[in-house]
Amino acid sequence: VMKSLAEVHKFAVSTCYTAVSAVDLQNAAFILERAQHIYIYATGESDHAGRIFARRMNRIGHRCIVIGSVSESLAYTDQLREEDAAMFISYSGKGILRFNDDMYLMESRNIKTLLLTEIQPSRHFDQVIRFPYVESDADNAATFYSTEAESYLLDWLYSMIFAMEYDKVKDHKQEVDR
Repeated sequence: VMKSLAEVHKFAVSTCYTAVSAVDLQNAAFILERAQHIYIYATGESDHAGRIFARRMNRIGHRCIVIGSVSESLAYTDQLREEDAAMFISYSGKGILRFNDDMYLMESRNIKTLLLTEIQPSRHFDQVIRFPYVESDADNAATFYSTEAESYLLDWLYSMIFAMEYDKVKDHKQEVDR
């Protein structure tokens, strides 16, 4: 089992590394780095990956709020301002459909939006990071590939932002980590 999990992890990382546009990730990093607050919209396994990313970003001084509950999302979305950004995480794209009302509100306020997914979105996002579709909901009881791919890409984003702000954030992170 351990060997199989290691192989899935290596496969997800190498697949994303070769298939995902570094330019798309760089553009997303610039949007997030400049945002006053980052609102992360995700459900299921994507919610877990989003929370880990938010925790890391908070530790280097970025204010991240994770919205995993659709029933409360509009209350949070109503607080978004033009200097904020919203990131949606959904492997299949099904999870983001739950946040349609939120997206309309963001659009009316000119909020920068990002999407991390394997789908071609049907609506506009300021930046889309697409990674290859490998697993099917019907074929897998576990979503190992998508979980690993999302985690890897969010680690990549975090690392880019950390590097862009290294002098500013290294001391803050060391202080928080104590």
